[in-house]
Amino acid sequence: EKDPRCLLASFQLLQAAVKVYHAPGVSPAQLYAQAEEVVEVLSCYFPVSFTPPKNDPFKITRDDLARGLQACMASSPFLARWVLPLVLEKLSSTYRPAKEDALNALTTCCCSYGIDALQPHLPAVWSALRNEVVVAPSAFGVVGGEELNTKRALAARSAACLTHIMACVPPAAATLQHLATKDACVQDLMTLIEGSNGSGSSVNRGSDPDRPDRIVMCNANLLGAVCGGSVGACEHVLSTLLPRILAMLPPGADGASRVEAAPLLTGPDQVAVTKSKAWASTKVMYSLTVVRGIVQGVE
Repeated sequence: EKDPRCLLASFQLLQAAVKVYHAPGVSPAQLYAQAEEVVEVLSCYFPVSFTPPKNDPFKITRDDLARGLQACMASSPFLARWVLPLVLEKLSSTYRPAKEDALNALTTCCCSYGIDALQPHLPAVWSALRNEVVVAPSAFGVVGGEELNTKRALAARSAACLTHIMACVPPAAATLQHLATKDACVQDLMTLIEGSNGSGSSVNRGSDPDRPDRIVMCNANLLGAVCGGSVGACEHVLSTLLPRILAMLPPGADGASRVEAAPLLTGPDQVAVTKSKAWASTKVMYSLTVVRGIVQGVE
């Protein structure tokens, strides 16, 4: 095991053995019976911990080993029952490489397993990715600087993972889109916006005055990720949430047009300057931020 070449060879052998059991005319019963044992062995290496020695003649990197391990984990839908809980557990880790490996493995495995193996785990997958996109970056006390930048980077990768899963497993998108619009975080977002007014948000900002802004931006990114996953998901989100959002936007002078300069949350949660006092309200700013997130998700 100390020689990375042996570990890579082991990963390749396992993939070859699994492939045999999925070949036409071969009974997969033995693989199905031993799936948990296979995952127990793989879990010892996940996430991969490897630092190449100086002047390494083999040029095998940690990423090479991680990709080989992920390929093993994704090699059979029989492994899903044990692999997905393992991956989601590592996604909740505070160790960034473990979270990144978990996101990579989740994307690879979900797109390989197929809907039958994936379906029982979709609520847990949704909850884990939702937490990474919304809950972690918008938690109380998350301040600017390196901490917030790290959480935002992981949130962006988690959103991309969600979009990719929905795109490559279309039947999963139907379940995930309904989980999205019924999710407590999304419903809290709508309540926050509807309770906002020109003087501020309905949420008590307390010692963390930027938190409502982060909640809106993070949920906008989440809805954008869902809408980017499939046409059906986009249609579902728009038909469910867009009427409520549009109802909060005031009409222009002619009753139909909108004023030219709408405030948006941009960059590091700053509000763009607007000349129109009619648009200088938190409610409008938040509504347009959500719309922008959806648009960016489907671009």
